[in-house]
Amino acid sequence: MQHLVDILDENGFSIGVKSKEYIDSTKDNIPVVYVVVYNSFCEVFLVELSGEDDKKNLFYQKYSISSSEVLNRGEKPEDAAKKALLRNLSISATPQFLGESFFTFNKSKRLGYFFALKYDGEIEINLDVAEKGEFVAREMVDNMFLQDPDLYTPSFVEFWNKFSDKLV
Repeated sequence: MQHLVDILDENGFSIGVKSKEYIDSTKDNIPVVYVVVYNSFCEVFLVELSGEDDKKNLFYQKYSISSSEVLNRGEKPEDAAKKALLRNLSISATPQFLGESFFTFNKSKRLGYFFALKYDGEIEINLDVAEKGEFVAREMVDNMFLQDPDLYTPSFVEFWNKFSDKLV
C-alpha cells in the first residue's frame, strides 16, 4: 500500500503529493501529528530517538516528543495521533487536540498537529523509533531546556514553547 503525503508551500497549502519513501526531510514541507504523553504527576514522557546508522535520522539521541506520525493524504489528524500512540508506544487511547503550528524543522517546515494524552499505564516503546523513553519531571525539562535547547528535537521545542502550559 502506497502512503501519499501532501507537500506544502511556505504557507501550509498543498502544492503536490509524494509517496512517504520519497520525502526529503530537509526540503519538503509536510504535515505531521505529534502526541505528548504525560502522567498524573505532570511528568512528560520523553523518548530518545534511535537510528544511529540511519542517515535520515538527523536527531539521533535527542529528546523528542513521545510519539509522532506523518499525516497521510486524506487522513484525519485525530486518527493519525491514535495510530502513532499504538504503533510507537503500544497505547490504545484518544489524545486531546491542543492546537496546530507551522514551524521550521531542519531547513524545511512542518505543519504540526499537537496532541496530549494523560496516561499512567505501562508504555512499551517501539525500538525502531526510539532507543528509550522515560517520564521526566516538568521542572527538570524546564531546566534542561534553559541550559541546552539543542538537547531536544525542533518539534519538542515547538511543543514546549507553545503548548506545555496545557499539560494539567
